[in-house]
Amino acid sequence: MYQHKHGDMVIQTMDLSASNLKNAENKTTLFSLPYKKFKKMHKINVLIITNVLSIIVSTVVKGQFIMNIKIVIIAVISILLGMSSTVSAADKKGGKILVMNLVGSGAMYERMVPDSNGDGEDETAFCFDIDLFNAKNGRLVGTATDCLSNITGADVGAGLALVGTTYFHLPQGNLVTRGNTSVRPVTQAITTADGQLITHITGAAGTNNAILEGTGRFKNSTGAVRLSGMVDLSQFSAAVGDPIAFDCLFVIILD
Repeated sequence: MYQHKHGDMVIQTMDLSASNLKNAENKTTLFSLPYKKFKKMHKINVLIITNVLSIIVSTVVKGQFIMNIKIVIIAVISILLGMSSTVSAADKKGGKILVMNLVGSGAMYERMVPDSNGDGEDETAFCFDIDLFNAKNGRLVGTATDCLSNITGADVGAGLALVGTTYFHLPQGNLVTRGNTSVRPVTQAITTADGQLITHITGAAGTNNAILEGTGRFKNSTGAVRLSGMVDLSQFSAAVGDPIAFDCLFVIILD
């Protein structure tokens, strides 16, 4: 905090340097905004605030404080309103994007999933129950059931096409997504950081709604889903109980 004295009047301004802001990470910054949210705002806002505060000091020195103080106050209020809406918009957008990491090995079992080929009949799928992690911080947040149906292709070695129906079981509610998935063999050896051998790469994306249903927070949700995955099919022969190891990222963008 700096002080500028003019006559009997003392004006205090805030040090907005990068080093001072970094040191305030666990404190309250200017205008009582948490540091982590303040840090997300456009850097231009910091420059504008600094200039406004400089105008206050400059006008006091020139004896024009009374005449210009209303203009300065209006400018500061406008900046604060803009910063507040920036934080609000960022928070809302962040809450609508889920990045989930489906990791682990599961034994195959069969269950019925909603129709995917338009005949109006539920269909049999190969399903696997896998742990679900928040990709941002690596924390376990729930479980997922990944179900594979309408599998086409000559053999695993040549690549497959299938319909993936994934059930996300989260504390906020359940979410069911679907995508047309491509499965291709790796072209060079891949082993994950956890030591998991990878034999195939999987992927799915689309512009249409990929959410079948939801409960809780996700009730009536719509949105797009992207899958970028890796799997180990070396122990899988399509028999009940055969395992598949998964390491798949799902990006779910809710409307």
